[in-house]
Amino acid sequence: MSGYAGVIHLDGAPPDPALIKLLSEKLAHRGRDGQGILIGETWAMAHCLNRLTKTLQSDVQPLTWGDLTLVSDARIDGRRALIDRLRSMQEDAADDASDAALILHAFRAFGERCVEYLIGDYTFALWNSEERSLFTARDPLGKRSLYYALTRDAFIFSNELRPIRLFPGLSQDLDPVYIADFLALGDGFWIDRTITPFTAIHRLDRGHSLTLRGGTMSVRQFWSLPEGLPPLRVRREADVIEQFNAVFREAVRDRLNADRVVLTLSGGMDSSTVTAVAVDILRKGENSAEFTAITSVYTAIDDPELLYGVQNAQALGIQAHHVLHRTDHYALLRPYYHIANAIRQHLIPGEALRFKEALASLGNTAFIAHLGDELGGGGSLASYLPQMRLPQLLSSGVELWRYFGKRPALGLWSYMVGLLKHEPPARGSEGREFPPWIAPDFERHYGIRDRWAFYWDRLAELGKGARSPHLVRSILDPDHYVDDEFVAADFVPADSVDPFADVRLIAFLLRLDPLPWLYKKYLLRRAMQGILPDEVLRRPKQILGDLAGYHLAQPQSAWIDQWTPTDEISSYIVRSAVPKITGANARAYAGQMRHMRPLMLDLWLRSEAILRRKVDELNSRRAAP
Repeated sequence: MSGYAGVIHLDGAPPDPALIKLLSEKLAHRGRDGQGILIGETWAMAHCLNRLTKTLQSDVQPLTWGDLTLVSDARIDGRRALIDRLRSMQEDAADDASDAALILHAFRAFGERCVEYLIGDYTFALWNSEERSLFTARDPLGKRSLYYALTRDAFIFSNELRPIRLFPGLSQDLDPVYIADFLALGDGFWIDRTITPFTAIHRLDRGHSLTLRGGTMSVRQFWSLPEGLPPLRVRREADVIEQFNAVFREAVRDRLNADRVVLTLSGGMDSSTVTAVAVDILRKGENSAEFTAITSVYTAIDDPELLYGVQNAQALGIQAHHVLHRTDHYALLRPYYHIANAIRQHLIPGEALRFKEALASLGNTAFIAHLGDELGGGGSLASYLPQMRLPQLLSSGVELWRYFGKRPALGLWSYMVGLLKHEPPARGSEGREFPPWIAPDFERHYGIRDRWAFYWDRLAELGKGARSPHLVRSILDPDHYVDDEFVAADFVPADSVDPFADVRLIAFLLRLDPLPWLYKKYLLRRAMQGILPDEVLRRPKQILGDLAGYHLAQPQSAWIDQWTPTDEISSYIVRSAVPKITGANARAYAGQMRHMRPLMLDLWLRSEAILRRKVDELNSRRAAP
C-alpha cells in the first residue's frame, strides 16, 4: 500500500520543505516505486508509491489536474460501471485510468458526493486551490486508514500515524480514554474509532469524509449499512447460488488486478472459496496474474490445516507452498515490536512479522478471508424466530438436517419459557467479567466500567430487527483495518485484500434469509459443491490449536507473571491484582488473554518513551539555528 502525508497551513505560512521531505522519508517503507513531493504557497503533499495493481503502473502522485491535487492509497473496484457513469457525466475517463485518476474524475463529476459512487479500499486527500479547501475520505469498511491533527495554525494528515508525530510543537500526550478502552476491551478502537493513543491525533471513521474549509473542519458520514433491502425472492436454491457466485466472482476479480498474487489456502471454507474462485478466473483468462497458493502449517499444536489444504490443492489442480511456523521457535510478546497506531500487540510478534515478510516476498497482493469467517452464524432454530416465519424456519431446518446429517438444535422450550415469563432480554454485559486490575481511581475518573458495559450492551442491541442480526454485528462491530504499523518493518508489505469485505457482496447477503444460507456457511458449502473436496465441505468449523495456551504453559513464558511495572503504569492498573497465567495457571485462550493487557501496555509505554525522546531530539535539532 502506498503512503501519503500533507500539511495545510491555516495561518498563511509557507510549508517547510525539510519537514515535508522528512514526512516522505518516514513513509518510504510503504512505497519504493516512486516518491513525489509537491509544495504550494500554504500547503504541501508527499506521496510514496507502491505499484500493487496494474492500474498503478503509470500512476504518479501527487496528481494535479488544474486546481485539484490528490494523494491517495486506493484500489477502486467496479471500474467498468464507474467509468460508464463518469462518461455519462462528460468525464472522459480512460479504460486504463489509474485509481487516483478515477477519484479525480469522480470529484469533478460529483464534487464531495463522489464517495457515494466509489467502491473498494481507499483513503485519499484532495486539495482544491481555487476554493482553498481540503477534502478527505475513508472507504466504507475502513480497510485503509487516515489520521489527522488540527492545531491552531495547521492541519496535518497522513494514512499513517507516525509522520504526524513529527510536526513541530504537536502534543505527544497520551490519550487516557484510548488506554482505558484498550485495558477494558483489548482494543482502543472498539468504542470510539476516531481516537488514537495520542490526544492530538485523530482517526477518520470508516465511511466518513472530512472537509477543511477556511480553517473550519466538518465530518460527514457518507455510508451506512443498507437497511430495508427487499428480501431476495427466488424459486430455486440454484438461483441463489448463481447470484452469489456472480457477485462474489466480481469481488474476487476486482482484487486480482495485480502482477503477483498470494492466495492463502487453508482447510476452511472461507480461504478455500476465495482461492477456488481466483484460480478459475485466472485459468479462464478473465484476469492475468502470477499466483502462489500458501498453506500455513504449525508445529507442536493440533493443526489439521495441512491435510485439508493438501486436499484442496489437489482438487483445484494447484501446488500449495507451505509456510512452516515452528511454534517452539517463537515466544509470547518477544521480541517486542512496537506498533505505532495501537497499544495492542500481536501475541507472537516474531511469527506475525515473519508471515508479513513471507507474503511480501511472494506477491504484492495477498488474499485473506477475515470477514468471511464472521459470516457463518449458528445457534438454535428458535433463535431465528424473530426474523423468520415458522413454516419457513422449519423448512430450512429440515434442509440443514439433510445437508449436515445432524438436526440443528431446536431451542424451542427455552424460547417459549422466555416468552411466558415476559423477562426482558439480558443485557450484553451480564455474565461478563470486568478486568479486576484496572486502578480504581482511573476507572472512576473516566467511567471505564460504564464504557465497558456500554460496549457490550450496544453489541447485544446491534442488528436487532434486521433480517440477519449476526451478519450486521459481524460487519459493524469489528475494526476491519489490519495494517498495523510495525516500527520494525523495513520492507514494503503486501496489500491484504478480502473479497468478503465488499459492499456489493454485503448488500447481497443482507437480502438473504439467515436460514439456511448463513447457518454454518451453508451458502459457501453449496456454492463450492463439486469444486472442493467433500471432506472440506462437510467438515465442521474447527479452531486452530491454542497457540497462546501452548506458549503460556512453557517454562520460558514464566517472565509474563514476573514483570516489574514502570512507574507510569501504576496510574492505570494495580499490578498485584493481575493473576498469574503461565505454567500450571495456563488456561484456555479466551479466558486468559485479557490478563496480558497490563503487560502489553507496560511494554508499549517503555517503547513509546524511547520513541518520544527520538521525536523530541529530532524536533530540537530542526529548531536549532
